[in-house]
Amino acid sequence: LGRPMLFYVLNSCKHSQVEKNLVVVGHNKEKVCKAFEDEKDVEFIEQPIGDNVPYGTGYAVMNALDKIEDDYTVIILNGDTPIISNSTISCFLRYHEERNNDITVLSADMKDPTNYGRIVRDENANVVAIV
Repeated sequence: LGRPMLFYVLNSCKHSQVEKNLVVVGHNKEKVCKAFEDEKDVEFIEQPIGDNVPYGTGYAVMNALDKIEDDYTVIILNGDTPIISNSTISCFLRYHEERNNDITVLSADMKDPTNYGRIVRDENANVVAIV
């Protein structure tokens, strides 16, 4: 559709209850930052890259921790999930806050989970691991 995948994620955030967007960038950071230079509620955080540097969502979040206050409600989204809708984000946040959860995980059943992380649940549907 001629736009970066991140555009659709940020657009969904903009039309939901998300007040501030922290985007962790590494590879191609210049291109990503340039594409969103006019966005006023987006702050870019540079993630170190290289052979001896870990990758993944957890490491990206670690790089943003100094921008996150203890009392914030934080939603972590991947920039390459453009199909997430603003209604999904809003309902997810409402679900989390109404239950006064410390953490809430949104997952999906995939026919082919290859290339995705997996949520392992116990017999009561509680999350026991993310692999």
